[in-house]
Amino acid sequence: MLFVWFVQNVSTLCFYQTVIEIIITSINLTLCAYCTVQMFNLHSISRNLRIILVFEMVLTAYATSLHTIEYFTPHDAYSFAAGHTFRAFFFYGCLTLSSFAAQMFNVKYLVVAIERRIAYQQRHSYDNCNFLAVFLIIASGVYLCVATYNIATMLYMVKAFPQLQNKISKDLKFLNINRVSVVSIPDAVKDTNVYFKQLQEMWKIP
Repeated sequence: MLFVWFVQNVSTLCFYQTVIEIIITSINLTLCAYCTVQMFNLHSISRNLRIILVFEMVLTAYATSLHTIEYFTPHDAYSFAAGHTFRAFFFYGCLTLSSFAAQMFNVKYLVVAIERRIAYQQRHSYDNCNFLAVFLIIASGVYLCVATYNIATMLYMVKAFPQLQNKISKDLKFLNINRVSVVSIPDAVKDTNVYFKQLQEMWKIP
């Protein structure tokens, strides 16, 4: 019964979803702008901590804005199949940066904790130090995000492709990976083509 009602009112629900998307994005951007201005004018905390907090707010605004832009942008405008190669690379690159921004937001407390620890250890000279300390702290957070992304991607590749599992089991025998039975193809070129064809089908690359 609920499914039937959903199908009958799908147009209305899509309209309300669009309105909610615009409202939430507007509220989020307004709050980010307000908090950024207030943070710049707040002198009760150190300058470096203010820079880090503002950086996190900018990342939040970027991820929220890009989500809304993606929602209202037609897929054909950045499709490889439609021949828009540059647009596709640019758009998907922005989406990748958005995912990193979301990960940086997730580790914001860790970044603040690192900054506070450095501030305590260098409490006699920390307020007079240059921007290098803030850059190193932010770079550490970015490194953690990229490392997490790379590990997750590697685990997915190992799990998804039997050929890769077999190669790892040959090179790293101490891992005791169970080899997956695949079609034996003596020709190395054909084996490579099978691997990349499977990769293309799973990622649906046109």
